[in-house]
Amino acid sequence: MPGEYGFPKEYRLHKKKEFEDVFRKGKRISGEGMVCYWFSDEQMGNKLGIVVSRKVGRSVKRNQIKRYIREFYRLNRLHFRESGALIVVARAGLSEWNHQQIDAELARLLKTGGILNG
Repeated sequence: MPGEYGFPKEYRLHKKKEFEDVFRKGKRISGEGMVCYWFSDEQMGNKLGIVVSRKVGRSVKRNQIKRYIREFYRLNRLHFRESGALIVVARAGLSEWNHQQIDAELARLLKTGGILNG
């Protein structure tokens, strides 16, 4: 999808070193169903990484959760206060949540952490 709401490859964390840097240097924001790590870095730009282990559920549910998180990021990326890398780690109970609950929890965590405007 072209335009400012797209989700091209340059907005994704791919390399192991990028994940390690965010986990090591980033700010941790814990929630009920997920944990967010935020590392503010102007040079990196806005990037997203998602970690969903097998403990969360079967592959269908894991992929569905990843799609929900990507969609939230894609629609709200422009509302971030600064650029940086965000990693969302799903916890085991998240497989029982629906799309609206995941969106609300992500918004709450990012607002609490001062990452999202609003």
